[in-house]
Amino acid sequence: MNDKKDFKKALLEQNGLQAGHLPEQRRKEIEMILERQLKWVRRMRWVTVTLWLLWASLTLIIAFGVMLMRREPGEIGPDWEVYLFLVWIALPPIAIVSTISWYVRWRSATSRELNARLERLEEKLDCLSGTP
Repeated sequence: MNDKKDFKKALLEQNGLQAGHLPEQRRKEIEMILERQLKWVRRMRWVTVTLWLLWASLTLIIAFGVMLMRREPGEIGPDWEVYLFLVWIALPPIAIVSTISWYVRWRSATSRELNARLERLEEKLDCLSGTP
């Protein structure tokens, strides 16, 4: 365990850095990356919710449409019904992929945000304890 700390410290010193001290420019880059990821997560959440709501509304439209438009056996309906049904079939896989992608990105973004906060906290504690 101590070897890992020494190795980390040696790598940081090789790059002109000190353990627990992140340069201001690097800190701003990290914050920009985190903000961009969080914005992406928010957009993806809205896309996911919209896809699921669209699928649910199409389900209701198709269900009520079938009940309202009773046909004789062998009678063919309008073309828009076929396209609506195809969209209804295609939406769940897209919504599932969107949900999984949103969840993975959300977990990744919150994990990185937590790591950045812990790094800042570690830096403040090092400053308070007087450890260089």
